[in-house]
Amino acid sequence: MMYQKNYDDILYLSHHVSKVHPRMNLTDRAAQFAPFAALNGHDEAIKETARIVEQKLDLDEYQKEKINEKLNIIRDNIKHNPLVSIVYFQKDPKKIGGVYLTLISHVQKIDEYEHFIILENDVKVLFVNIYDIYIHSQ
Repeated sequence: MMYQKNYDDILYLSHHVSKVHPRMNLTDRAAQFAPFAALNGHDEAIKETARIVEQKLDLDEYQKEKINEKLNIIRDNIKHNPLVSIVYFQKDPKKIGGVYLTLISHVQKIDEYEHFIILENDVKVLFVNIYDIYIHSQ
């Protein structure tokens, strides 16, 4: 081989060991070749962009009337802390849109002045964000 001839003088020499610098362990040596994160936060930005949110659905008058009827039943029975399944829209803090959540909980209070329902653990749901309510029999 032509190239081997160029390196014949060093090809079979023993590996040099420094007398001044200690030998680097394998973990530290490998760290030198770790990928360089030139774009800090880029992965997080991609994940955030890919995260899916839903648009809030508009209820028709019939659906709004049914929800109001159920809220009145709950208000009339509030002293019994009725158990409900409630589907509601929660706005996303970072994007336009949000998610629909379903929560099964006892109702603590209905605030007709501020227009929200208070469930266990102080979860507050605005009336306008309620998509459906099911009142469990007790």
